[in-house]
Amino acid sequence: MTIDVGPPAQSHMGDDPRFQRSLAYIETAREVIPRGVSSAARARPQTFLLCIDHGAGSRIFDVDGNGYVDYRAASGPLLLGHCPAPVVDALKAQLDRGLTYAIQHAGEADLARRVVELVPSVDMVTFYSSGSEAVHAALATARGVTGRRLIIKFEGHFHGWIEPINVNGPGSGPSQGPIPFPIDTSPGWPGTDDVLVLPWNDPDALREVLRGHPDQIAAVIMEPIAINTGCLRPFPGYLEEVRELCTQHGALLIFDEIVTGFRIAPGGAQELFGVMPDLTVMAKAIASGFPLSALGGSRSVMRRAIEVDVPFRGTYNGNPLATTAAIATLDYLKQNRQELYPRLDQLASSLVAGITRIANDLGLPVVANQVGSAIVLMWGSPDPTTTYPDFARSDASAIGRLESALLRNGVLIHSDGRVFLSTAHTQGDVDETLAAMERALAEV
Repeated sequence: MTIDVGPPAQSHMGDDPRFQRSLAYIETAREVIPRGVSSAARARPQTFLLCIDHGAGSRIFDVDGNGYVDYRAASGPLLLGHCPAPVVDALKAQLDRGLTYAIQHAGEADLARRVVELVPSVDMVTFYSSGSEAVHAALATARGVTGRRLIIKFEGHFHGWIEPINVNGPGSGPSQGPIPFPIDTSPGWPGTDDVLVLPWNDPDALREVLRGHPDQIAAVIMEPIAINTGCLRPFPGYLEEVRELCTQHGALLIFDEIVTGFRIAPGGAQELFGVMPDLTVMAKAIASGFPLSALGGSRSVMRRAIEVDVPFRGTYNGNPLATTAAIATLDYLKQNRQELYPRLDQLASSLVAGITRIANDLGLPVVANQVGSAIVLMWGSPDPTTTYPDFARSDASAIGRLESALLRNGVLIHSDGRVFLSTAHTQGDVDETLAAMERALAEV
């Protein structure tokens, strides 16, 4: 069973005068906020609980005045860095026109047209505020369109924190027992009979389960690149085979591109691999940090959802500030795609090569997986790390210590090893990061 983390020990912060204001904030915040944070993932063991003051470009600054090269990127949304001028300027203009309406406005369709133009499989799209909401809309759509109940997901893949899909995610397993795997969940989640959990990158397992549940599977949902658990690529031909199996058995294929959408390529992982899902969920990088997510699909699926009256609801859906931020973001990405994406890939490759060289020189078992501007660092997993069981062998506590050591050296990454580059990062940032990495790895 996956146990939610409690407050981490912070003696290492308390002994360092550079972090006294952050420490004082967390102590007072715990009186009114559970754990002192608004998301339990921010209070993982070994994590420095910083209090942030502001961000600018590739940098973020805490209330003690410490600055960091920021690779957290707000867990992925800040593809353009902190406070990108095109987005900020557009928001300033919208602020004088209204904060929210809960009535349709022209910005919704303007944004929808941009998403349809960029994402290959999407003909129609609707908007929400969070990735979890959009995932649940996708599941409801699949069930409404097919008239079926069961959902297939894969171990280690994360599709939001709301039940019934929050099972066998990052931190679980690797799963044991017969396939489908037994459900692994957290306190407060009772588990579900509606979700079947399979190993990813295993077409034979999917084929057998689809055969064993004829006319029962509404959808197969996956991260087409498992960014959350090792930045794992699909094996050659796997996505194509999943697409064929879903078509053959009448199940909808859902790509969760909440992380990969617009970050890996303008059209996400489906553009990269050329495999088209029936439904796509997007969030994170779409709006440069504003809370906006999207559910897109083929015209036939979305029209059928309307015919059977699947409800697409939400007071904040299509919020004008969020849609304004998204329009400015997507316009910038489209206009500069020929330069931005190759440059991001080159910077990330340079960072991975440098980390690998430093780790090898020090004799340390660090593995760095990369797809585009996304990197995941692992400790003690196989090299190469290609499967979820491989990723599960990574020493999470060592990566947590590395995060802390990097922070003390002016670099901010996720405590689980995720690293996101932005268009604001430069080769100078990468060089500075590698110097900090050499010091941090020596400490660890």
